[in-house]
Amino acid sequence: MHFSQPSVKSRAALQVCLFLLRLFLLSIGWLVLLIGVAWAFGALYHLIPATPERSRALFLDYIKTTNDLHERARWGIANPLVGLRSDTLQQP
Repeated sequence: MHFSQPSVKSRAALQVCLFLLRLFLLSIGWLVLLIGVAWAFGALYHLIPATPERSRALFLDYIKTTNDLHERARWGIANPLVGLRSDTLQQP
């Protein structure tokens, strides 16, 4: 028994439909991902009081930490996180 092959036009139409379906699913996936990221940042935003003094303190702490890490990397210290917050360590 001989079965007929699908025509070239129907195969091309099927490929276009599959492409559009994949594109739609990918778009939905990205949308869900972006909504999740926005929700997470929104949740974190409400945990940190948004006063100018607190923002400045967080920024200065960030700058101090990055400077400490840079200096430790510059001098070849193996683990840059050890002793990073020297103000919280006990002094002998």
